[in-house]
Amino acid sequence: MRFLSVVKIACGLALLSNKFVPLALIVFIPVSINMFFFHIFLDITTVAGALIIIVLNIYLLVSHLKDYRQVLVVK
Repeated sequence: MRFLSVVKIACGLALLSNKFVPLALIVFIPVSINMFFFHIFLDITTVAGALIIIVLNIYLLVSHLKDYRQVLVVK
């Protein structure tokens, strides 16, 4: 659980400082998906926060899509 907290804090600091934003978004997407599914299946009453986080994460991923173009090219 401590590792997950460190990942969340590191990604948050990277996003706030505007450094390594594409990397922080890639690292944080599995965490946000896990949070969403946890709340969907185990704690549906608090799903709103997890839904907001995953929607914002997807929005930021799409808005930084130009940074991922090189990674998504088939060679």
